[in-house]
Amino acid sequence: MSIPARFIRVKPDDMDDRLGPVVVHRTPAAWIFYCRADKITEELALEFEALANRYSQATVSITTPTEPKTRTRMHRLSADQMPAPLQPAVVNLRGRYLTTYVRSDLISEDMAEAMAEITAEQHRYGRRLPVIGPSADP
Repeated sequence: MSIPARFIRVKPDDMDDRLGPVVVHRTPAAWIFYCRADKITEELALEFEALANRYSQATVSITTPTEPKTRTRMHRLSADQMPAPLQPAVVNLRGRYLTTYVRSDLISEDMAEAMAEITAEQHRYGRRLPVIGPSADP
């Protein structure tokens, strides 16, 4: 069972500042990320959605917490520092570290920090689910 993700950009005036740059709503059908439009570009929101959906389909099935726990990080880099040219975001899973590199011109610093924390929490949540595994190809 994969858990799809949707990233919805919200006008800053329509989102209370006290909520932070992103609010996540978990429904039975999907993770929905409501992102302040002044904190993330449309290009990066679409890329995050694609990355999240690809990653959730490839997650290995587990029924108990794994050790060592995955550590998540997000680094904002200038376009010329990106590991893959012309990419708005690149995910690198190496050992127990899941690192996301994002172009700094596409996301604010506070949004990047919030997304790293959310990703870490999703990993903790995922370890509590009875089964997460590849979805069948349509």
